[in-house]
Amino acid sequence: MSRLTATALYDGARRHLQAGEIDAAEMCCEESIETDDGHADSLNMMGTLLQLRKNYQAAIDWHTRAIQREPKAEYITCLGMALQGAGLHDEAVKAFDQALKLAPDNAEIWSGVGNALKQVGRVTEATNCLQ
Repeated sequence: MSRLTATALYDGARRHLQAGEIDAAEMCCEESIETDDGHADSLNMMGTLLQLRKNYQAAIDWHTRAIQREPKAEYITCLGMALQGAGLHDEAVKAFDQALKLAPDNAEIWSGVGNALKQVGRVTEATNCLQ
């Protein structure tokens, strides 16, 4: 039997996550990373799975690894959300700002920036972002 590629394993992890099967998604992610330890989508997905488990510091580490491989706006946004979860709101604002530089028209990122700004007491700026 041929070994599955990291991408195929990641796709399986994504399907499991969409079905709410966190443990199965994590197993697929781990296998994907074993197959290719630089597979950025899998590294980022592992961070997302850890966020769901409220293990924010580990999530931050995984998202950071993904960003080091490929600095995508999506990964930086995920990092911002993990930073928020960890209570690191100023760092989250910086991450969302960085993501916006890569994808200035992304409404999800603007929402993240707005929420992060609100949490650090910058309400006027937050309101502008959320509109």
